[in-house]
Amino acid sequence: TGGRAFRVNGRPFYVVGGNWIATDASWRLSADPDRYRDELSLHAEAGLNAVRVWGGGVAETEAFYAAADRLGLVVYQELWMTG
Repeated sequence: TGGRAFRVNGRPFYVVGGNWIATDASWRLSADPDRYRDELSLHAEAGLNAVRVWGGGVAETEAFYAAADRLGLVVYQELWMTG
């Protein structure tokens, strides 16, 4: 397609990604591992292989990264001081 290809473990990797902004900034519900799995599954089921975590939101928990890892999603984490 003429797009940019990265190499991961020696294999070509084409980034097809979406954005992640926490759905519950007060963390009453969003830090639940099942909720992470359910919401990140929407990205995977849409054919995406990467998720950009917006730097202006909250820092995500280990449960978020574990769910992304189980679903095979690459996480691009912005830092909150970047913008």
